Amino acid sequence: MNSFLSKSILILYGIEEGGVPQGVGAQEGGEIESPFKDLPEGTDPFMVLGNLPKEQFDAMKEKK
Repeated sequence: MNSFLSKSILILYGIEEGGVPQGVGAQEGGEIESPFKDLPEGTDPFMVLGNLPKEQFDAMKEKK
C-alpha cells in the first residue's frame, strides 16, 4: 500500500506545489519539470485537468 500511495502523494504534491521535492524522481542530475508551471497565478490545476478533453487527459496519463 505504501508504494501505491507514495506515487499518488507525489503526484498530488507536484500538482499543488508546482513541482516535486528536490531529489525525488530526478535521474542523472535531471530535474522534473511541472506541466503546470506556466499557469497564471491563482489558477486551480485540478480545474484545468477536469476540463481537458478526454483524449488529451488520457495522453497526459500515459506520459512517463
